[in-house]
Amino acid sequence: MGRKKQSSLPLVVTTLAILSSCLSLNEASSKVAQQHISLDVKNGNKLKQSQKLKQCNIYQGHWVWDDSYPLYDSSKCPNIRREFDCQKYGRQDTFYLKYRWQPDQCAIPRFDGKDFLRRMRGKKIMYIGDSVSLNHWQSMVCLLHAASPNNYGVSVMLYHSLYLVDIEMEKIGRVLKLDSLRGGEVWKEIDVLVFNTWLWWYRKGDRQPWDFVQDGGKMLKDMDRMDAFKKGLTTWAKWVDSEIDPTKTKVFFQGISPSHYNGLDWNEAEVKDCSKETLPMKGSTQASGDSIPLQAVKQVLSTISKPVHLLDITKLSQLRKDAHPSSHNGLGENMGSTLPLVVTALAILSSYLSLNEATSKFGDQQQFNTKAASLRNNTKPKHSQQLQQCNIYQGHWIWDDSYPLYDASSCHITRKEFDCLKYGRTDKFYLKYRWQPDQCDIPRFDGKDFLRRMRGKKIMYIGDSISLNHWLSMVCLLHAAVPNSNITMQSSGAITSWTFQEYEVSIMFYTSLYLVDIEMEKIGRVLKLNSVKAGEVWKHMDVLVFNTWLWWYRRDPGQPWDFVQDGSQILKDMDRMTAFKKGLTTWAKWVDSEIDPKNTKVFFQGVSPSHYE
Repeated sequence: MGRKKQSSLPLVVTTLAILSSCLSLNEASSKVAQQHISLDVKNGNKLKQSQKLKQCNIYQGHWVWDDSYPLYDSSKCPNIRREFDCQKYGRQDTFYLKYRWQPDQCAIPRFDGKDFLRRMRGKKIMYIGDSVSLNHWQSMVCLLHAASPNNYGVSVMLYHSLYLVDIEMEKIGRVLKLDSLRGGEVWKEIDVLVFNTWLWWYRKGDRQPWDFVQDGGKMLKDMDRMDAFKKGLTTWAKWVDSEIDPTKTKVFFQGISPSHYNGLDWNEAEVKDCSKETLPMKGSTQASGDSIPLQAVKQVLSTISKPVHLLDITKLSQLRKDAHPSSHNGLGENMGSTLPLVVTALAILSSYLSLNEATSKFGDQQQFNTKAASLRNNTKPKHSQQLQQCNIYQGHWIWDDSYPLYDASSCHITRKEFDCLKYGRTDKFYLKYRWQPDQCDIPRFDGKDFLRRMRGKKIMYIGDSISLNHWLSMVCLLHAAVPNSNITMQSSGAITSWTFQEYEVSIMFYTSLYLVDIEMEKIGRVLKLNSVKAGEVWKHMDVLVFNTWLWWYRRDPGQPWDFVQDGSQILKDMDRMTAFKKGLTTWAKWVDSEIDPKNTKVFFQGVSPSHYE
């Protein structure tokens, strides 16, 4: 497989999901006090089979053909990301879908999704790590969706963390902090935790997401990567020992995933990647020893006094050279200037405009506004008529003692670049202003009412840091309305999503500085004014809020492209306003051709001033 994409084994992940579900099922009915496997086998299986499983090394075995596989149809699972959907994006063979993991010493009961959900009722399961965790999480969700899309109150979550330890932005740049693990405040509230880290520790150059590494009191430009890996893992291990209550939380560590970059790994020296592999390697896991990183993992795990189970996937994954997405996928920013405090008002306005989406078809803006107003806060008909004719954007800022509508310190998703009070701003006047249209009153934002009306909907903000800020404020407004609600986060690549599980409302952010594409080609990074590939993701949303402007006039070193493509012309540069108009026209044509107005409401967030001068 080429090095453009982080290694991940989509087909092996189904097996991993089954293994981890077997290991975690017991959490729903008993305390976690053992490091060995305790499987409660259902449907009348004999006690001796349960005892045999208890003593079985489920990681020692081989892959066997099973005509009943796969356990789910990826085309029917709404959670499959395109980079993992091989069948949809050109893979012709299907052999790789038909293999099941078979331990040498025992048989693993077939995965029963409904039984899993019943046993895990009310529990929260979280996968924490890189794309391996993302893949694992997606397969688990698809397995459960195939078994029963009904509601059991079970949350299966993903927390994106490449190193487990923190990367923080400081004055000198991005710092990988080997002794810091702030994500733990979220993790320790979960019932089952499945951790993973490895593939990113040896990344260098453009693909390395940090500039310095902090080891204790030392700030280094680089260090031995294996030492860094061990130290980061040790920080995580200490966190487990100090913060995890084993009577409430079960902890797994997902072992090292192989990359399959080199045919030497399967005795084919001439093969340089896995793109044409269709069959697993023959044989079993018995003969091979532990890799150096796996040895490091086992050494660190041995220092933890509390129960942590190793999902020892390395050897069984190594056999599946056929199971990478390779080229069969659908994939072919610095943050801009923002106005953090105005964003609360923008969030209120967009929620006011989109509330009607939950109760009726999309109409024109006037009808839409009227219905939204009449449904909220017992607004009187006369007031509703007034709102129908009101220009809500013509008005002024007025002092309101009841503001702000949320406390940033209580909203754990607030990013530090937007948390003014935490980072030195001493006055609070700026928090107390509310937007007041000249011709009408906007009903006060009601987060619970918004969530009820938007039940089951997906709302996505698409753009630069303006959209990021808008999205963060919306999530914080809703969090303030339902502070005890079960809220889950999913983040990978350009997309980050917070879902209010009780209401099944997802508030999502998609990073896109120009709305049109930037692609890496041989000549460098090319801004393509006629291409909107991300639209394949966007068009499945219920509400879309777009934004672009601030980056169009950026030049070196802040400019994230080297060439601009206008039709068939590749240019080193062009008039920026002309480029902006052409990019926006491409987006407008995409809206006309791809958006169904009965299903999706589209907003464009206007141009934000920079206040630089």
